[in-house]
Amino acid sequence: MSQLTGGCIAAVRPNSIAARLGWQPGDRLLSLNGHALRDVLDYRFYQAEEQVQAVLLRGSERLTYGLTKHPDEDLGLEFTAALFDGLRTCRNNCPFCFLQQNPRGLRRSLYVKDDDYRLSFLFGDFVTLTNLQESDWQRLAEQRLSPLRVSVHATDLALRRRLLGRPDAPDVRAQIQRLGSLGIRVHTQIVVCPGLNDGPALAQTVHDLAGGYPVVQSIAIVPVGLTEHRPKRATLPLRAPTVAEAQAMVRQGRAWQRQYRQQLDLGLVYLADEWFLLAGRPIPGARYYDAYPQLENGVGLVRLLLDDWARVKRAGERGSRGAGEHGGRGAEEQGTRGAGEQGSKGAPLHPRTSAPPHRSATLVCGTLIAPTLQRLVDEWPALAAAPTATLRLVAVPNRFFGQSVTVSGLLTAQDVLATLRGHDPSTSSGHRLGDLVFLPRVMFDARGERTLDDATPADLERELGVPVALAQTMGEVAAHLGTQINADRR
Repeated sequence: MSQLTGGCIAAVRPNSIAARLGWQPGDRLLSLNGHALRDVLDYRFYQAEEQVQAVLLRGSERLTYGLTKHPDEDLGLEFTAALFDGLRTCRNNCPFCFLQQNPRGLRRSLYVKDDDYRLSFLFGDFVTLTNLQESDWQRLAEQRLSPLRVSVHATDLALRRRLLGRPDAPDVRAQIQRLGSLGIRVHTQIVVCPGLNDGPALAQTVHDLAGGYPVVQSIAIVPVGLTEHRPKRATLPLRAPTVAEAQAMVRQGRAWQRQYRQQLDLGLVYLADEWFLLAGRPIPGARYYDAYPQLENGVGLVRLLLDDWARVKRAGERGSRGAGEHGGRGAEEQGTRGAGEQGSKGAPLHPRTSAPPHRSATLVCGTLIAPTLQRLVDEWPALAAAPTATLRLVAVPNRFFGQSVTVSGLLTAQDVLATLRGHDPSTSSGHRLGDLVFLPRVMFDARGERTLDDATPADLERELGVPVALAQTMGEVAAHLGTQINADRR
């Protein structure tokens, strides 16, 4: 941990308390009511009082302010970083840790192993709880940071220590019980390594965690991800699951769901989408995922994709019956929301009777989701906007991490470029990229600015010579093409 230096102010909200006091970007907020600030959580917690004493550092001058405000009123600050005292890094040595399997040439942040419970609360990162000190438990009791996301992998203590490469790892069951006693809920994950923590060990882990409900709110089961760059001398025998093992996992997962729905009135145990795709089994309906508690863990993304596409199709069918009846608004109202209903609205799709000039686009994805997306692309001509825009799917093999890595979220710019250049009209393949290339939103960072290998959308546009758009659902694809169509008509 670095020396406590408070939080560096990045922005001051207009008309806020901080703005009225003349606080400025570059100032450092050191403390509130005598509490040195370690992160934005301290800032949020200790400002929630009627009487607040704030200490600010401007240059070398310390400034003290006495404030009277409503407890719910925010001071109006944004900070340059969420953590003021430095990131708490991971001290485990998991042989399947994906960061230890990274090759050179990625974004610098991708080589930092964090295991910081504050990031778990703030951003949904998974933590192992192996580095908690008593002072951390005291803070958790005071601030009730709930929910947290915990990587369990196994509840058998000896097995978990092997999986974490941490002989002194504490008993995670006792830690989860202690969190529950503080009023803190947890979402858990199990990364399954075939031959190590599957079979009876997995059944025991699920049983133990389910016994912790309602403290344990969800259990995600995720297949281990292995790249060609993992250490040659692994401390444990690691391999990816086979198709047969994935099929067995799907059967077992459904059995657990039936059991816990009967006992708890919710599924509780959720398999990552990869299991169903690898097994060649249908993606479950929306009810399987309840409130989608593990969406960021790849649990339910494909179901949201399929349901979003169904809305787009319904909107297109209404549009094809004529604009006079529906005003051409179906796609705008129902087909343009993103995964988890967080997408942005786009322009409506137009009925066939008012088709603008023909457009074409290429949709890029990883190889795992490609068969599912191809079925949706095959249905594209049935949309009301089909005569105005054609769509081609291109699955990109992952040469950077190795072709055993098949998810879209781990695609790199160099692999996308290598594959798409093979679809350029100047090559013998004869495939056109069209007027626009859609890239998976998940292959970029949280801001949508950089790929794993540090390329920007503008870099890809420049290399391809074709405009690039980021999308995470077919609804966004349809909405974007609809927007382009409207622009042509204007």
